[in-house]
Amino acid sequence: MSMHAVPKTVRWTTLKLTANAGDNQLYLTDSVIDWLPGDRIVIATTSMNYKQSEVGVIASVSSDRMIITLVDKLINTHV
Repeated sequence: MSMHAVPKTVRWTTLKLTANAGDNQLYLTDSVIDWLPGDRIVIATTSMNYKQSEVGVIASVSSDRMIITLVDKLINTHV
């Protein structure tokens, strides 16, 4: 298998606020300076059920780079 991607300065961060099922905005603890609309991200599970991890597509990033809006709403709650 061969995988290719553009390297990112910030590879991961944590949520500043709980993201509830049905939300499409993620409030982050770190500025994601080079995350862009169209990028795919993994929102890891915060429960014991590994199946609650989700893949999201970024629709937009706030000017301070600490809030991302996803194309689709979350299925699960992430703390």
